[in-house]
Parts: sequence; C-alpha cells; structure tokens
Amino acid sequence: MDPSPPSLLIAPDQQGLISAAEDIAKGNLVAFPTETVYGLGANALDASAVLSIFEAKGRPLTDPLIVHVHDIQSAKQLISVSPETERVFMLLANQFWPGPLTIIVKAASCVPMVVTADTGYVGIRMPAHPLALEFLKACRLPIAAPSANRFGHVSPTRAQHVLDDLGNKGVRVLDGDSAHASFTCLHGIESTVLRINAEDSSVTILRQGAISQRDVAGLLKGEGLSEWVVKAIHRAIKHTSASTTDTVASGEEPAVAPGQLLTHYAPDVPCYVLASAVISPDVSTYEHLSYPPPESEEAVREQMQRYTQSSLLLSSAQMKSDVVVIDFQGQLRALASGCLAYRDLSPSGNMTEAARGLFAALRWSELVPQAGKVILAPIVTCADKSGMEPVDRSVGSLDAQSSPSLNKSYDPELGLADRILRAASGVAIELVINED
Repeated sequence: MDPSPPSLLIAPDQQGLISAAEDIAKGNLVAFPTETVYGLGANALDASAVLSIFEAKGRPLTDPLIVHVHDIQSAKQLISVSPETERVFMLLANQFWPGPLTIIVKAASCVPMVVTADTGYVGIRMPAHPLALEFLKACRLPIAAPSANRFGHVSPTRAQHVLDDLGNKGVRVLDGDSAHASFTCLHGIESTVLRINAEDSSVTILRQGAISQRDVAGLLKGEGLSEWVVKAIHRAIKHTSASTTDTVASGEEPAVAPGQLLTHYAPDVPCYVLASAVISPDVSTYEHLSYPPPESEEAVREQMQRYTQSSLLLSSAQMKSDVVVIDFQGQLRALASGCLAYRDLSPSGNMTEAARGLFAALRWSELVPQAGKVILAPIVTCADKSGMEPVDRSVGSLDAQSSPSLNKSYDPELGLADRILRAASGVAIELVINED
C-alpha cells in the first residue's frame, strides 16, 4: 500500500505528546502504541468523541470500549463499586498494572453509556508501554481506546498498520516504532479481560490474553480469598451488522467485553485452521505429510472441538498458486515447498514469539500477491500429547526501570489460540490435496 501522508505520524517526543494531547482535548482521535496492540484513543468522558471511534472503525455500538488510565487513582474515579469489589479490584490492579489486564466493574456516572455499550459496566486498563503512559499523563484524561483498525480486521502492531486501515479517516498516530520500539506490541495480542462479581465471589475471564486464569486465581488465594472462584468462559457471537447507528434496542445483545465476536482479527482473505491433511499418493510436490501425526492426534482433536468442521479439496497447482500457510513449531513444514507462501510463527515453539508475530503474519498473508486462502496451524503445545519439544513461554529481559511489569512472566497460550480461532471465523478444514 502507498505510504500515508507523513503529517499523520506524530513524533514520539515532547512536542509530539503536546500535539497529541491537544488533539484529544479538541475531541479528535489519536492512535497510540501499547504493549499489546495500537489503540485508537478519544476522551472517554466526551460522548461525541467516543462516538467518532465507532464511526472511524465501523464498529457497532453494541461492542464496548476499554478505558485507559495512567494510574490507579484515575481508575477509581471511573468506578462505582462495593467495598468487596474494590478490594479485589485493588488487588488485581496492584499486582498486574501497568500491564495487559482489563478489569470490568460497574461504571461511575461520569462514564458515558456509549463507552459501556449501554451495560453500565466499564473495562479499565493501565498500559505498560512507556510512551502510552506519557501520552495518558499529557492528556490528563481517561482515554477510551479499542484496537486502531477497521472493525473485524487484523489488529495493528505497527504504526503503518494503523495508517493502512485508518489513514483515510485522517487519524493521527503517535509513533511507537521509532521510540521505545522494544515495548511496542511486545505481547502482540490484546489484554486479558475479566469481570469482578462480588455477589457470587467470582472473577470471570471474558477474553484470553497474557494474564492467565491461573495467575488470577493464585493471587486471590495468596491474599486469603480462597472462597473466590476464577472461571473462564468462551463466547463466539455471530455478528451480522457493523452499523454504528444500531443500538441495543435494535435487537442485538450488547457485549460486556470486547473481542467476543466469532469473526475477529481476520485478514481480508478466507482463513482456516487445519484439522487434518491428506495428500494423494500421486502427488510428488511435498515431503511426506500425515497430519495430524499419531502422537499429536489427541491434542489436535481437543483443539478442534471449538471449531465448525469443513472440508477443502485442492489440486497441488491450486496450493502452489493460491494458498498461504502460517505454521507453528513446524507442524506444517511439509507444505512449505508446495504453497504460494509460508511463514512459521515460531519454529522453536516459543509462545511469546508466536503471539507477538501473529497479527503481523496475518496482515502479511493478505498482501501476498494472488493469495486466495490462508491455512493456519493449530496451537498444539503439550509435549506429552504431541511428541513435540516443550514450548517456551518466556518473555525476554527488558528494562525494568522503564516498565517493571514487562519483566513479569506471561503465558499467552490461550490468548494465542483464541485469536487464531477468531481469525478463522471458527472454521477448521480437513484438507485433501490431489495431483493436478
């Protein structure tokens, strides 16, 4: 794509921060980097500014927004909760902020209902990216911000991704790729989203991310809240309209959390997850492939329970001219020589590396000339089931003084699997390859 006008890119310096904050104060939109993905920001207390987010993205009003703050005190001004809920909120915030965790609780009256999708509940997060925190401090306002992309499209992990999707809307972007680049989209997928419910002493994870169910449960138990239950639910809502004028009254149920739609994070070409592959004996293009191999069959079958099964019959010529393969830990390397283009998210099976590169790989796949289909490998991780080497979930060493939370160990496995499922619209294929 042609580069967007340079004027849309905001320099990550003091003057740039002042300019970005002035735009926010005027009710304009500014995209900014975080440690998850780039966000599309507006003044969270200005309903008109918030509406412009929905208009720019083509996002339905039934999909709530996350509000970003630079400190915990700012977050407390946005909520209206019981003492018990506040206790759990503070435990989570003190442990995981700044970082990739969004906490949903009852909103204070100052939060416009459009932010909450008319639910009255607001998701709040304190990002760990140094430039994001400087931006939030300069704005002196809470900032509502979903991912800075067209609604349903692949989330942006580079400033250019934002410009590719929203540059034609005049959206300016605070450039996180030229400053603090090691922090920019470090996790590569959006934050974990959870909701606190003191009435039944539960915390429910509504969207998977780098903070796991185990992390949250361990914290509460360690603080003496052993009666609290931490659960995770999977929602895959089929969405039929992206109208920004549809309201809850139109019949579409509002979501309490973002990222619940079945088709989400999707490239502009059809995308599928591979459930099985059979290559006709007369096809000589490929190395031997039996997928899934016997040692990983159980693990793959377990993954496929969440998918709608379909079948795809292709000739070897069609594979070569039409199909892009995105692999994980070499599961589909036998297809590399016989497809249009091939990329492995992490040949070594490093979960963090794979999560960090997923959205960039999906955007790459739709730009491959003549690409007509994308086939993704499932995330199969258990060595005792698959016979593969154990995966590496470690996060590399970073500058703890700049952002201490980024030195914590995160487990992106479930979040990565969730994004792959939604990129493929929940469809897994049984692939059969025949000779031309």
